[in-house]
Amino acid sequence: SKIVFLAHRKELIDQASARLDGLGVHHGIIMADHPRSNNAPVQVARIQTLHRRGLPWEPDLVFVDEAHRIRGNSYQQVIADCGRAVVIGITATPCRTDGKGLAPPFETIVQGPSLADLTTQGYLVPSRTYARKKPNLAGVHTTAGDYQQDELQEAMNRPEIVGDVVKEWQKHAAGRQTAVFAVGIKHSIALCEAFRAAGVAAEHLAGEASTGDRERLLRDLASGKITVLTNCGVLTEGWDCPPVSCVSIVRPTQSLALYLQMAGRALRTAPGKTDCVILDHGG
Repeated sequence: SKIVFLAHRKELIDQASARLDGLGVHHGIIMADHPRSNNAPVQVARIQTLHRRGLPWEPDLVFVDEAHRIRGNSYQQVIADCGRAVVIGITATPCRTDGKGLAPPFETIVQGPSLADLTTQGYLVPSRTYARKKPNLAGVHTTAGDYQQDELQEAMNRPEIVGDVVKEWQKHAAGRQTAVFAVGIKHSIALCEAFRAAGVAAEHLAGEASTGDRERLLRDLASGKITVLTNCGVLTEGWDCPPVSCVSIVRPTQSLALYLQMAGRALRTAPGKTDCVILDHGG
């Protein structure tokens, strides 16, 4: 059988490739400037590259990671080019802010185990959630199913909210390796500086950071060299760092999928990790 695993980000491609290597599955990678280019019957492909290049052969089976993205034009075109292949989508969040369903191409949903089941079975750690009072979002409009980002950043990037984020972390999660989700770049930088002012080893991860800088910061967070990493929309989908045992959500959202993506970052098991803390500043 010829099989393709589709994903949209380098980290997801790298994770899938590492898992296949661990299982001894010979495969190629379709991604710009990647040295592992070959005609193996299993290919891990970045959707953007595959959309430009096309497949070396017609597959029998296609896996789509983060399958809630399937309605995008690139995915639709690639799936159309796959002919009669069976398409299997994988996602923890099968919902979209635009209200569109996931058919076509999907015809059937297979309900996976719940978070509660996965926690009971030991695949995830239990979480403790501390929710703050809902912030004042008067005047913040909605665009494409979620808050308008510039207006939301202005509402959330206030000294009293930023200060509260640090105080709550010190109260409930001090010392835990933590990902902080901000609304925008200025907000993320302000949060990072507030943690530093409180004596915490913190860094801001920019969306446009070079691959080297990004990998270094993620490595430093995983190793505990830095304690807090603030970001805006970089660490939501597909990022896997099991040692992280706290997330601070300072980004109100109307999207269930986005909330679950952010909250889920701390749920992974790791040696010595018994639980995680979710600090919800978005109401």
